[in-house]
Amino acid sequence: MAKFFYWNFQGPASDIPFDPKLRKATTMMKMVVEGLKSLSHSVPGPLVPPHSVPTFLGSMHGEIEPTLNYLKGLAQMDRPRPFLFQNSLHHSTTGFASQQFQWIGPSYSLCCIRDPQPEILRAGLLQVKDGEPLLLIHAESFPAELAAISNYSSDDVCEILFVDADAAKVLRRRQMLGSFAAVDEFLKSQEIECDLP
Repeated sequence: MAKFFYWNFQGPASDIPFDPKLRKATTMMKMVVEGLKSLSHSVPGPLVPPHSVPTFLGSMHGEIEPTLNYLKGLAQMDRPRPFLFQNSLHHSTTGFASQQFQWIGPSYSLCCIRDPQPEILRAGLLQVKDGEPLLLIHAESFPAELAAISNYSSDDVCEILFVDADAAKVLRRRQMLGSFAAVDEFLKSQEIECDLP
């Protein structure tokens, strides 16, 4: 029977319990790891096995918080800080999650300026073959100091959608694209088993 899992978080990332292993993690990294912990408790066995799950992460701005910190530090001290630069890269979130869960499978990072979830889903369905599960992640963390001068919310957001190979086939057949919440509702309407945390 096909299975899927949907997890979402919206609000200040400070609501996420403190984990000393994540003390150097960015806000996006913390949210993603927290969601993946919920997923790992819901999916039987190791994460299906870890090396075979293609991971797709998308956001509108990527790791903008550490990028801002890197640029501020560069301006103030007139020297680059490699650790801050490393965390400012768009794919650092999936790399960090891979380290936390010992994944060696492929991961993809997407930047979509508007409504990234349909694009994340499209990329996942195009890249994987029949018989492969999908792990789709949408994460946003926009620093309050930038939100004050833009029209973006400073709420932290993370949504994770895991679909096993059978559920991915259903989505591919129906060419289902949309928000993760819409996919969640669609899969429930198809009487596909939902694993809840």
